[in-house]
Amino acid sequence: MSAFDQHVFGVCLVNDWSARDLQAWEYVPLGPFLGKSFLTSISPWIVPWQRWRRLGCRRRCVSPSPPYLRDGDPWALDITLEVFVNGTLVSRPPFAGMYWTGAQQLAHLTVNGANVRTGDLYASGAISGPNRNERGSLIELSWNGTDPVELSDGSSRTFLEDGDEVTITATAPGPGGARIGFGRSSAGSTRRCQLTPDSAELGVVVAPPAVVLGWSPAPATPSLEGRHADSRGGHGESLVRR
Repeated sequence: MSAFDQHVFGVCLVNDWSARDLQAWEYVPLGPFLGKSFLTSISPWIVPWQRWRRLGCRRRCVSPSPPYLRDGDPWALDITLEVFVNGTLVSRPPFAGMYWTGAQQLAHLTVNGANVRTGDLYASGAISGPNRNERGSLIELSWNGTDPVELSDGSSRTFLEDGDEVTITATAPGPGGARIGFGRSSAGSTRRCQLTPDSAELGVVVAPPAVVLGWSPAPATPSLEGRHADSRGGHGESLVRR
């Protein structure tokens, strides 16, 4: 737990897409499979972990847990996400209220001997707050399709339709009242199925200490799919249509 800072490269935005009609069928009896394996979007650059660690905020104490998950430094990242559907702001999930930290997640991931390699990416899971406008996925925002989400053009959505575009942004407090951001992660739907941006998450990229300490931004083309995505130094917004 205490060595987490030495083994993490940085943080990015993650949109874990789901095809809910396929997922609903797969849930009985095996659980999600193809309904969640077809697309992952990330933001166009990765923000170095050392920058975000200095912007941490205090968090509530968690319930008793296995010894390897006990963290004597109760902090969380004060990051607010914004989720847009076709330009309409539909949610502002707060990351500061997440129950487990990235360090605890990595410790649990590896406690049984599983390895992580430089460049591996793992995500936080859906970021949802206690209020309706803080829910981190469309299936939560629409309460599984029973409460449509109103858009600024007068239309409404329970699931995404062909041509819809979802954009996720995130910022945190910076020096002197400034805001530090990730850029945008955007993606659009062109296939007729019950697509939902499930979910707005933060991704953590693993790296050895030398990479963290010696990191400098360099332009690169962001790769939006796969667990070894490289998005260092990109500019503007990432856009993928499926």
